[in-house]
Amino acid sequence: MALDYEQYLSDTLKNIYFGDQYSVLREKIQSDKELIFSVRKDQIHIYYLGGRILKITKSYNKPKLYFDKKYAKKKKRSDELNEYSGIIANLNSNPYDVDLWMQHFDDLKRCIKMYRYNVYPQDERKLQQEIELANKDFSREVVVIDNEYGVREKRTKSVPLYKVDLVTLYEDNGQYKICLVELKCGDGAIDKKSGIADHIKAFKTIITTRKADIIASVNNLIEYKKSNRSLDNVPDDIILNEDTDICASILCYDLHNKTVAQSEIEKGKAYITENGKYELPFKLYHNLNLSEEDCTLTKKDILAE
Repeated sequence: MALDYEQYLSDTLKNIYFGDQYSVLREKIQSDKELIFSVRKDQIHIYYLGGRILKITKSYNKPKLYFDKKYAKKKKRSDELNEYSGIIANLNSNPYDVDLWMQHFDDLKRCIKMYRYNVYPQDERKLQQEIELANKDFSREVVVIDNEYGVREKRTKSVPLYKVDLVTLYEDNGQYKICLVELKCGDGAIDKKSGIADHIKAFKTIITTRKADIIASVNNLIEYKKSNRSLDNVPDDIILNEDTDICASILCYDLHNKTVAQSEIEKGKAYITENGKYELPFKLYHNLNLSEEDCTLTKKDILAE
């Protein structure tokens, strides 16, 4: 399973996290509406303000917790650490002491908040998670299932991991469909490496070679997030079948240079032409007119042409 897709949990870690023995950990995460619950390669990652506030793995049949000390950096281009560095060192020295971590969880949030304001704003990562938090209800037109979703071209860890900013679901004629979304915040990363054209090329690669695994992993994520109460009003019988449609969409927020963005989209289409024609087994959409106030997505937003 590990080589099929990245979004999975072993039975051991699933039973540890969702079991009764460590319910204090799960309930802390479920009760905090500012957090994002994600599954990565038999790990649980918890995100806050675009940063990973907690990595949960398994060891000795226990949850093992970790916080990256990079978030204790006090300012840019400096090795000086902030006032939470001692707490972080103590926590990472006691990775199995769940109660201790829960006591200092708010300190970790304050640490990441300082990092975001003083060191690395990372606006696009913050926007990803703001959008996910605003679109977790199946009663809405669009539901975000994951952000920073990873998928490989082949079923082996030796090939690069492609990242998709958002995996979304929308309902069409009574059936749910998947839309893979690339976000761009501002004009900074439109036409550079990993810009719009490169992501369109990546969409072609993963949708044509890994469609079945994408569908299976999205089913997994729905199950995990439903169990963690990270999704609302999930239909009891929802399951995506092997024929589920997958499309792709480019969403640009607070964009000023729309001419460059449109040019990159056309360049991306040139990457994915077949026999000299723009023909694909999936549809490509783009919306260049969103603002950071538009965090609640609609089908019109993601399926704009």
